[in-house]
Amino acid sequence: MINAFRLSIPFILFLLLLSSGCIGTKRLPVNFSAPNIGVSSTKLDAELKSLTISLARPDEAIGKIEVPLVWCHGDFCPISLYVGVWKTALEEAFNRMAIFKDDSPKKVALAVKILKFQTISAFPAAHTSARYEIIDRSDGSIIFTTDISTSGEGPFKLEPFADDAVGSRSVDGINRSVQKNIIQFLQALETVDMDKPMFPSNKIN
Repeated sequence: MINAFRLSIPFILFLLLLSSGCIGTKRLPVNFSAPNIGVSSTKLDAELKSLTISLARPDEAIGKIEVPLVWCHGDFCPISLYVGVWKTALEEAFNRMAIFKDDSPKKVALAVKILKFQTISAFPAAHTSARYEIIDRSDGSIIFTTDISTSGEGPFKLEPFADDAVGSRSVDGINRSVQKNIIQFLQALETVDMDKPMFPSNKIN
């Protein structure tokens, strides 16, 4: 009996190593980079000087703003990770589009406010809402503002050895939701007239 137990120890250790390897390889990464972004035929006569992303206050939010239960290096991912990845994805998209003019005398800022960031693990699906505002840095005029709501769902995957199939699908749903949100904003951005602010500074309450 003792010999049989000793012989089983290496096999048990092998299974533990195999399962830990699955944990590191099966997890989908958080990636909001919008696909298929090319150079824009539209050129906005403005230089983008700053880009900020923030979370809505409780009185501004239109839904839950919650941290999806996704693992990051042995702990749950903080909300700051998603904000940072969102900002990086937008910066990457602007670089690819080359839509702003760096030598323009008009300087603008883009402020993004997350109004809703919610996952429903039972499906799993993700719902995202954000407000995008382009602000003239010279006088505070709001040149353009829009609220965009999108959703994404992770495709079903049969992975019997995955450490958390639902968690992986949740990440995929989050990625799709935010990517759609960014793409819709980029499409709207190409219609903006920088010389006709939606809310001129002398009309802002």
